[in-house]
Amino acid sequence: MIYPQYPAFVVEDIVRLRRRLAAARMPPRCTDDNFIVGTWNIRDFGGLFDDWTETSGSPKCNLRGLAIIAEVVRHFDVVALQEVKRQTTALRVLQDASWARTGT
Repeated sequence: MIYPQYPAFVVEDIVRLRRRLAAARMPPRCTDDNFIVGTWNIRDFGGLFDDWTETSGSPKCNLRGLAIIAEVVRHFDVVALQEVKRQTTALRVLQDASWARTGT
């Protein structure tokens, strides 16, 4: 999955998020001077609803939510995620380098 394949509303979400992160003056990752560690409690992170807008049913995370999570995660060198469930579909998709590292 790469940014040009995202729906326009997801790209707009990511642009807004990047502006907020820039305004918060997040230090750059992957430099010789720092090591950015993050921790995030994502409630019931497990299943993935394979659509950009729908969230009905048991899986709580859709592709739009996962794209936003990936955008935040890519700003850290190491991230610990809490409440990852036994069903790890969303985590496995997030770990895919094409989600977490595209657009750096």
